Amino acid sequence: MVPVVNVQWPRSEGRLVSRFFAMNSKIFKQQRRLTGFLRLARLFTLFLVCSVHCLASMSWHMESSDKKYQCILGFKETKDKTEVFLTCNKNLYNNLGKETKKLFHYVPFSWFKYEFTYAESVKEPRQPVNKDLVGVKPNTPVPDAKKLVVGEGTPQMMSAEQLAEILANRHVLFYTGAGISASVVPAMAQLEPDLGFTEDLYRTEGLKQYVERATRNPQQLLCIMAQFQDRCANAEPTEAHRILAKISQERHFTLITENLDQLHQKTGMSPILACLNRYQSNSALKDELLKLDVIVTVGLNSDESGFLAYALLINPKILIISLNLVKTNYLSNNDYWVKGDIQSIFRAVDALWKK
Repeated sequence: MVPVVNVQWPRSEGRLVSRFFAMNSKIFKQQRRLTGFLRLARLFTLFLVCSVHCLASMSWHMESSDKKYQCILGFKETKDKTEVFLTCNKNLYNNLGKETKKLFHYVPFSWFKYEFTYAESVKEPRQPVNKDLVGVKPNTPVPDAKKLVVGEGTPQMMSAEQLAEILANRHVLFYTGAGISASVVPAMAQLEPDLGFTEDLYRTEGLKQYVERATRNPQQLLCIMAQFQDRCANAEPTEAHRILAKISQERHFTLITENLDQLHQKTGMSPILACLNRYQSNSALKDELLKLDVIVTVGLNSDESGFLAYALLINPKILIISLNLVKTNYLSNNDYWVKGDIQSIFRAVDALWKK
């Protein structure tokens, strides 16, 4: 399975346009400077058509700095095989070597007309982790979520003792990001360099060379992805996951998460996934937000899904408390920051909770 994490790509003249995830045929997205609904709809139409038997899918859309060359590298896993695919636009395809071109086939009615695929049989077929999502078809694409970005806010500092008191006496909602799983789930920052993603891809010639290398040795890409997925699949919930679950169950708190690592589910929780069409269509959640006092974010570096912006639109009186090692850009002067390691903070809260 695939973790959702925030990736800080180095600034350069080019960019990694977007990264897409799918679990059990359900599509989730994490976008990086993706501009416009039309581009989102284009990418969605292109490669987010998973069969109901798809257990996991993960894709990257890359373009050169001059936007002349564009390609998508992706992986799909079903019960009996894993597949790596590369699609490219006409400009990129036309400039590939003669032998490389022979490996691609033409795809009609697609924005990226040329595709390379390579598949291997799965020796030990995996079963979907979240059976509730089996057979669920991809959602209709939605416009980019408006994200909460304050910028230079100066939040007030809060201790673990003060946090424990708020959890015991106020109406709270938890919103978790990659930081809560960082100690047990490998991050994108580990995977992407292994796949060969460097700043060189932003050069027109660099992206062309990457496609040619990838099509010559797709087995290596599948091996790297398999190792990554196995580490995620075998991960166990952290102490913070377990303490958060205990508090949430005792106090009947709602949990929103951007994470697809299934670690909350392993503690018995049923979180709401932070995708725009999930939380905006949830009438019960909207009613809860109207009565909510506090949102506690846990290891959340930025409001990628736009949930914080949505919550404050529903109820501007909500306070945000961020549990993080670094100050986040969604905190205002009226919000709070519990600075420190996530696991250590939850251990301190748990010790106070038992009293």
